[in-house]
Amino acid sequence: MAVLGAPGDGIRSFCWSNPAHRERIRKLVALTASIFDELIFDDLFMYNCRCDLCQRARGNRSWTESRLDVMKEVAEKVFDYHLGLGRTPLRRLLLIILRP
Repeated sequence: MAVLGAPGDGIRSFCWSNPAHRERIRKLVALTASIFDELIFDDLFMYNCRCDLCQRARGNRSWTESRLDVMKEVAEKVFDYHLGLGRTPLRRLLLIILRP
C-alpha cells in the first residue's frame, strides 16, 4: 500500500495513522475480498510515514514500537474484519503478505 512520490522522493507508504487512508484500504479490501479467493499484499505493504499525525500518535515510543502497534491494529481491525465478510462456509479466502 504505497504511493509513488515525485522523482527523487522515492516510495512513501499510506499513512496508517490517518483514518481517511484506513477507510480507503478498508473499502478496497472489502471489494477485493468479495471478488477473489486470494489476496496478495506485496512488499509495498509497508509503513514509513513520518507526518505530523504519525509523530503525534507515536508519542514517546520508538518508531519501531509505534509502527508495530499501528500495523497490528490495521491487521486486526481492517483486514480481519473485511476478510471475514468475504468468507462463507463454502468459500475460503487466502491472504498472502510478502514482506520486504
